[in-house]
Amino acid sequence: MSHIFISYSKKDIDFARRLRALLQAYGFAIWIDETKLTPSARWWSTIERNIIDAAAVIVIMSPNSKESEWVERELLVAEDPDHRKTIFPVLLAGKVWSRLGNLQATPLPAELNALPPEFVQALRQVVPITTPSNMKDTVPGGLRLRAAPPPTAPAREQPQQRSNQKTASRNLLWLLLGGGFAALILVIAAVLIVVLPRINQNRTTTPDVRGTSQFAAGDLTATSTTAAVANSTATFTPLVLPTDSGVIVINPPTPFPTFAATTIPTIEATFAPTDVFVTATATSTPAFVADANLAGYITRYDFFGVPQVLVNSGCFKMGADSTTDNDERPVHEVCITQSFWLDAYEVTNEDYADFIAADGYNISKYWYAGIINATLHDVPADFSGIDQPRIFVSWYEAYAYASWRGCRLPTEAEWEYAARGSTGYLYPWGNDVKYDLANTTEDNNAQTVDVGSYSNATWVGAYDMTGNVFEWVSDWYDEHYYESSLTNDPQGPDSGQYRGLRGGSFEQGMDAAHSANRYWAPPDGQANFVGFRVACPA
Repeated sequence: MSHIFISYSKKDIDFARRLRALLQAYGFAIWIDETKLTPSARWWSTIERNIIDAAAVIVIMSPNSKESEWVERELLVAEDPDHRKTIFPVLLAGKVWSRLGNLQATPLPAELNALPPEFVQALRQVVPITTPSNMKDTVPGGLRLRAAPPPTAPAREQPQQRSNQKTASRNLLWLLLGGGFAALILVIAAVLIVVLPRINQNRTTTPDVRGTSQFAAGDLTATSTTAAVANSTATFTPLVLPTDSGVIVINPPTPFPTFAATTIPTIEATFAPTDVFVTATATSTPAFVADANLAGYITRYDFFGVPQVLVNSGCFKMGADSTTDNDERPVHEVCITQSFWLDAYEVTNEDYADFIAADGYNISKYWYAGIINATLHDVPADFSGIDQPRIFVSWYEAYAYASWRGCRLPTEAEWEYAARGSTGYLYPWGNDVKYDLANTTEDNNAQTVDVGSYSNATWVGAYDMTGNVFEWVSDWYDEHYYESSLTNDPQGPDSGQYRGLRGGSFEQGMDAAHSANRYWAPPDGQANFVGFRVACPA
């Protein structure tokens, strides 16, 4: 149980969405049912399951919700002795309900732009924070100063059109792939004040997600928070620390929530402890927004402000007998025993620019076997939009970026499970081919499109797992691997010549984009139809 279920009336949807965004900014995973905007009894089993699986339930009390049949049903499930949930009443309007009178209610204004620290602390006693576990080299609390789009370069020669025959497609794919933020970013000030400037400290940005950290040297207590910000430009007050690392720029919302730091982050440099606190103030009022596309799914924003969806553990039938491809056989049961977070969208140019700005191409610990295998920093002009998927990226670069995020590439099994789930459908929407739901050759775009442009969310809320760009997975590729694959958490072969690719692209037809379809390419290969997304521990 790792998420919070929000129970509300559809008439209070604006407040519910604002509350969700604030909670997500603190690192909580949220499930909020927006299907009640168009009530349908068929959704009840999903709603009920997400109440039962929740760590806590927030009930938004108002005259509207007091009369809501849906809220009544949700409360009955939450109060059921078989799976009784910790309930947090939030008073939006009216009076506290008598049935919840024995619980401490938190009054919140309709125009909500901050959460009381005691409310956040109470939630943290019950609900785990969904932040990556391997983040010692990233900014505490989730500071993410968005970088400008990456530099452009002359357009590269475009690959020839692939045929619809899979064998021929693979051969050509192999050939094409054969070749080889404004201000400084605060990284960490902790028990030992450690600063790693990330990039140019003279630019001003308007971040989508901005967090802050405050650490006292010589003290194991740290305070940290994150807040989603949009359409708001903050004025920063820089502070020069007594180190060789320059200016630290922070934009903290207040008040700070607190938690006990259990580890001391380790970076490249170590300094003698001092009594310096890192402090700063902001002169803007943030506007909190959430990604409307992800309503109804369990979501979060990771330390870098990247939206992710929760893929709960479970079993499914991997592979397909209905196609002519031998490497998809035999169909076999696979169980994913550990839940994980998956990027809701393919990694974008803007996301990847942060990795470049953080000097990711010169830090060997992020790279596979510690060897920096590529020097690619450019993107063709036609594909340089900030919300376009990052392309011309090798498996090694995808691996390094994922490591920098404190995460990894998904396994082939995890990818297929997130794409199709236990239903076994060939596509997120079912078994029927629908050319208007994916960026493949049939839709005639002839290039990538902004991520999330198509209404093709999978059962967990991940977009573009059909079409747009092929996505690297962690596994080595073996045509016969399914014949001896493990049932639980298969990782692929121990070695090989090629790495796996999944999901099809704008350069292939729909036949290459079904969820069970397997492709492969040399790990140092790069092409304008290959990208990736990242998986993180839950």
